[in-house]
Amino acid sequence: MTEDETGLAVVMGHEIGHAIANHGGERMSQELLAQMGGIALSEALSTRPQETQQLFMGAYGLGQSNRYVASL
Repeated sequence: MTEDETGLAVVMGHEIGHAIANHGGERMSQELLAQMGGIALSEALSTRPQETQQLFMGAYGLGQSNRYVASL
């Protein structure tokens, strides 16, 4: 919500910078790797008790959430 044309120009410049730097593609690659890590962890824990699986997957989820927040 910009108040004038200058504010709009700042926002547009910022977003264009993201597009030029391919930040969207980088984020998609990071998310794909995170999903693959979760799948691999789930498979590695598949023979463990349900409580162990939940503990590790919960910790993995928290780590991914913190990684996302830190990247903002």
